[in-house]
Amino acid sequence: MLKGICVPSKDIFNAKNAGFDYIELPGFEISAMTQKEFDKTCDDVKKSGINVMGFNAYCTGALPIAGEGFDKLKTVEYASLMCERGTALGIKNIGIGSPAARLLNGYDVSKAYENGKNFIKLTATVAMDYGLNVLIEALHRHCCDFINTLNEAYEFMNDINMPNVKMIIDFYHMKANGEDFSTASSYIQDVFDVHISGLSENYSRPFADEIPEEDLLAISSILKSAEYRHGVTLEPDNPKEGFSEKAKKSLEIMKTYF
Repeated sequence: MLKGICVPSKDIFNAKNAGFDYIELPGFEISAMTQKEFDKTCDDVKKSGINVMGFNAYCTGALPIAGEGFDKLKTVEYASLMCERGTALGIKNIGIGSPAARLLNGYDVSKAYENGKNFIKLTATVAMDYGLNVLIEALHRHCCDFINTLNEAYEFMNDINMPNVKMIIDFYHMKANGEDFSTASSYIQDVFDVHISGLSENYSRPFADEIPEEDLLAISSILKSAEYRHGVTLEPDNPKEGFSEKAKKSLEIMKTYF
C-alpha cells in the first residue's frame, strides 16, 4: 500500500524529504490562492517530484454542503475551480470532509439530506468531466451533525448512485464515534482512500506515533484481509514546529504496519 500525508502547501518539500509516496493538499487553501500562488504550488510539486493524490479539507463553512446557505450555483462554480486546479496538480480524488460546511444548527434534517445529495451530485458531475472521483467521508458527531457514521456514508453514497462517487474511511473519526473498527471490512470495496491519525485531547489529531499499537494492528488486518490496494494517508493536525521529525517517524511506523 502507498503511504501518504495531508499537508499544507508549505510542507510539500518536507513531505517528499520525509519519504512519503504522495500528499493530499487542503482544498480550501488551493481555492483561496491567487493564480500566481497556485502556479508556485504547481512548480513546487513538480520540483519536489511527489505525487498529489487528492484534496482533503475540500471547503470551509462559507460553502455549505448541507444546511442554511446551500447554493447550487456556488457549488458548481467552486467544483469547476477545484477540478481545474486539481487536474493541473495531477490529483485523482476529491475528498469531501469539511465539518464546518456540515453544521446544521437545527436545520431540517430531511432538507439537509437533499442539500447534501445535490452538493455531491453537482460536484461529481463536474468531476466526471475531468476523470476525478468524489469521496464521501463520515465525520465524527462531535465536529458536525451530518453523515457521521460509516454506514451513513455508505447509504448516502448508494443513494447518490454515481460511478465516480466513492468513500474515504477515516479511522480517527470511527474511534471518536466509538465505532468498532471491524465494521469497516464491509465497505472496503467502495473505499478509495483511508485516513489515519491519533486521537488526543479535544479531538486533536497527533501523528502516527500516538496511534495505539492495537489500533494499528486492527487497521492493518482489516485492510490486508480485504486486499485493499489504495493509499493509507496520515492526516495529522499541522504542528507549529517539528514537522520533519514527526513525519519521518510516522512514515517508519506506517511502513511497519502497512
